[in-house]
Amino acid sequence: MCLTRNLLPREHNAAVHLIVVHGVPGVGKRTVCGELSRLTGFRFLNAHHLAVLLGPVFGFSTPTFNRLRDGIYDSLIGEAAAAGLPGLIVTCIFEPSVDVARFERYAGVCRERGGETVFAGLTCTPQELRSRLTSADREPLGKWTDYEDLERNMSEGYFDFPESLPGHAMVVETTGMPAHASAHHIYDRLPGVMHPVVAGAR
Repeated sequence: MCLTRNLLPREHNAAVHLIVVHGVPGVGKRTVCGELSRLTGFRFLNAHHLAVLLGPVFGFSTPTFNRLRDGIYDSLIGEAAAAGLPGLIVTCIFEPSVDVARFERYAGVCRERGGETVFAGLTCTPQELRSRLTSADREPLGKWTDYEDLERNMSEGYFDFPESLPGHAMVVETTGMPAHASAHHIYDRLPGVMHPVVAGAR
């Protein structure tokens, strides 16, 4: 995917913003991000697409997988900033191979362009997570569907949220909320400069 082509109309200010939506597998990141992209006009990078691309070739969570994943993130975010995209939404699972320092660098890139970085962590109850994780639409996408395995990893702290993140941080409890409601909840808490500029507004 080339981010320097087919650029969005410059309906936002000149700043380049980044929204990182994170949470355990199955919590609903993809569907929430789709709605959030519609609200903000920001492009959406679904990290699962990288896993589907790299995993079958190099194995999941191998050193080569992690190195290539990180390099693609670096390139995409750097190119988005260089291309002047108003904003980018990315998904992330903060498991041990993900270095928070990389996100400090991404936030620095946005700051240099006058932009903001926001981290939105999604949560839900165990019962809701089981229902979402085992839904029929996940397996054809190659997504995690084994709730017992996920629960075991969660109990060992494998997917714990970082204690500190380099930007505005929020946690959104999504139990019982449809994706559009969760997205609106995030949108309403974004810094004002991240909201689209209404044509003709002063």
